[in-house]
Amino acid sequence: MAPVESEAGVYYAEELGYFRKAGLTVQIQNLAGGAAITAAVASGSLDVGASNPLSLANAFLRGIPVRMIASGSLYSSVAPQILLVIAPDKASPSAAELNGKVFCGVSIGGLDQLAVDAWMDKMGGDASTIKFVEVPLSAQPEALAQGRADACVLTDPALSTAIAAKRVKPISPVYGIAYGDRFSMVVFFGSNEWLANNPSVAKKFVAALNDAQRWASDHPEAAAGILEKYTKLHLPRAQMIVTKNLDGGTVQPILDVAAKYKLIPRPMKATEFLWSVPK
Repeated sequence: MAPVESEAGVYYAEELGYFRKAGLTVQIQNLAGGAAITAAVASGSLDVGASNPLSLANAFLRGIPVRMIASGSLYSSVAPQILLVIAPDKASPSAAELNGKVFCGVSIGGLDQLAVDAWMDKMGGDASTIKFVEVPLSAQPEALAQGRADACVLTDPALSTAIAAKRVKPISPVYGIAYGDRFSMVVFFGSNEWLANNPSVAKKFVAALNDAQRWASDHPEAAAGILEKYTKLHLPRAQMIVTKNLDGGTVQPILDVAAKYKLIPRPMKATEFLWSVPK
């Protein structure tokens, strides 16, 4: 998993003993990017990984045998965890005024770039004119300050930290405009082989993760303390938004936008790569 809030249910489950109560011994590894995590799960180096649905859908369509098993934090327009930001000394531009400009996000061809393209076109800009570059979350405020990027897609906890330090200025809930009011930013997944051989373990993992995420949603201040322990970034309160079970409906909005912008090779249904949790 990556050290971001949308995947932090694993931190909460480990810290609060939900995994141990379920009889699981969990080792957490931080890796950068869904591609590296997917490769590790597919090879058997990891049992469970976290990725954004777009990266995982592309892996599935390339023939990598993986299945979604649970959702991380949901995006909610009520408490957006990802915003389009600019340097704090800049005037807030319209989408049209950002034509021809440089945007940054954590990965090229991923959810950030797709959201920017959809946001530009929906808000009166022209996505075909912009350049998108890859910049780590921690380096995005500096990229804006130095003029190497004009706008960046920044996510919590780095987002709230940068806003509090007045290093960035938010201009739009870019993900909400691109994908809708509520969707899964992150999904947890396993390989087909591991899930077939370990269905009871996977079921226990999903149950413990969901319990921990519900706890975090009900105890945002306490959850923020755990998040800081694991990520070293401070938030006054966590923003965990949970769904009871992953059914594909919270993933479909991303797949629909991805198909429109040709970031997946064909239209697809989320249920194509959704694991059926055994009863």
